Amino acid sequence: MKRLIMTAIILGISHGYAQTTNLTFQWHGQTMGVDFVLTNLSKSVKIAIRDDIAYSMSLIPTNNVVFEVFQPTSPSYGKYTGFVDFHAPRINYCEGILCFYKIVGGNVRWQIGEEACAEYLAAISLTNKYATAMNSFSNFYHTLLIGFDTTGMTIEEKKAFFWGPHADEIEEEIGAEFEAGITATLSWRPTPLPDWAFPPRPSILAFSEWKIGKIDDLPTPDLLCLAKHWTSENKSTKRPFVYVGGRWRLSLMEF
Repeated sequence: MKRLIMTAIILGISHGYAQTTNLTFQWHGQTMGVDFVLTNLSKSVKIAIRDDIAYSMSLIPTNNVVFEVFQPTSPSYGKYTGFVDFHAPRINYCEGILCFYKIVGGNVRWQIGEEACAEYLAAISLTNKYATAMNSFSNFYHTLLIGFDTTGMTIEEKKAFFWGPHADEIEEEIGAEFEAGITATLSWRPTPLPDWAFPPRPSILAFSEWKIGKIDDLPTPDLLCLAKHWTSENKSTKRPFVYVGGRWRLSLMEF
């Protein structure tokens, strides 16, 4: 059954604090802001990036974040206040996105660099291209967390929640226990959910267009979502979801 259980950098001081749109958010009672190296980002894009960073940061306890201050011997001294180190256990998409920071008016302002901006622009473009699919993920994920209502569903309808090449093999292998197993996988949700069950709703950076091509005789997905999740036992878990046939499904394949 294990296979059925879902196996901001400013380039220089010349850009200045004045070029920001004063985008701030709260992180466990602390005010933070974001500055962008790219000056051609629209306000709506900046807000979308700020909101995603605010959500990702909300998942991280304060004792898992260490703000390192640059010393005078550092080549970045005078350019930034310092950089951040995220400690395990980690549940976030901030590594590689939130690196350098400045202290402005007593608050941390994240310096969102060119590469991070490019990643977010691609993610926002994806959400626009697949608006229906992306908008439907929230409802799918909410149901995933609380459990699906399988009352009156046929075994084929239950199997349709999964995508992968192994379902038929597993059904053959375990026989009569198969339906009971996938029913429990879909509907059983203890309270509270254990750490290993499902990661928090992912950042928009978790989504990508399907690029792997066709696999066996399976229908080809449009989108892949890899929801990163670290626990004290496993620091590299990724829960995969695919959007295929007009709906989100739990992937039985690992990526």
